[in-house]
Amino acid sequence: MKTFISIVAAMYLNACATNAYEVKTVETKLNVKGEVNGQKLGINDKNEAIMQEEVRAQDELRIAQVVSEHFEEQLRNEAAELKRCKRDLADPRLGGRGELAPDTNTDVEPYETVKEEFGLADDGDLKIVRKSYYVDRLKSARSYSVTIQKMLKLIKRQNEECTLKLGIARNKAGLPSERVMAQGYFNEKGQWVETRQAEQTVGDAFEIQAGNKATATEPGH
Repeated sequence: MKTFISIVAAMYLNACATNAYEVKTVETKLNVKGEVNGQKLGINDKNEAIMQEEVRAQDELRIAQVVSEHFEEQLRNEAAELKRCKRDLADPRLGGRGELAPDTNTDVEPYETVKEEFGLADDGDLKIVRKSYYVDRLKSARSYSVTIQKMLKLIKRQNEECTLKLGIARNKAGLPSERVMAQGYFNEKGQWVETRQAEQTVGDAFEIQAGNKATATEPGH
C-alpha cells in the first residue's frame, strides 16, 4: 500500500513539475528523399518514411489569424445580406407583417489569457506590458477560426432559405424573383455609364417595374 501511495505521489509531483509552456527541442533531422506540396518526404533516424513540414512559429500564428480574417469578412457579408433579405421579406407589399425578424447573433471574439503588468521597464520608462503564452494564442486563433466557419455555414443556410422565400413573395407581388441589377455600358474612354441604378429597396423594385410597364405600353413598343 505504501509503495502504491509513493508511486502516485511521485507521479503527481512529476506532473506538477512539468511545464506545458516550456520550449523543447524539436527533432528536424531527416534524410530527405523528395518534396510534396512544400512538405519534405524522407526517412528519420528510425528508418521510417515520414512527411515533414517546418513552419516558423510567427508564420503559423499569422496564417491562423489571416484565415480567421478571411472567414470574418465572409460572415459580415452574409450577415448583411441576410438582414437585407429579412427586411424585404417583412415589407407589407410583399405580404410581410412589417415586423423585422431578429438578427442572428454573430458576435464572437477569440478568447485569450493575457497577463498585464504596469511598472518600470528595463529602459527606465513606465510601461504597461501585456504577455500571453504563444501556444495559448495559437490554440485560440485556430479555435476561433473553426467557430467562425461553423457560424458562416449557419448564416449561409439561413440566407439561402430567406432568399427562396423572398423570391416567391416577389413573384406573388408581380416582381421578378431576383433583385434588379444596375444597367449601363462602358464608353469609348472605358468609363462606366449607368443607365439604370440597381434596386436598393422594395420601393425601387416597384418603381422599376412600373417604369418597364409604362415603356412597354408606349407607341412603337
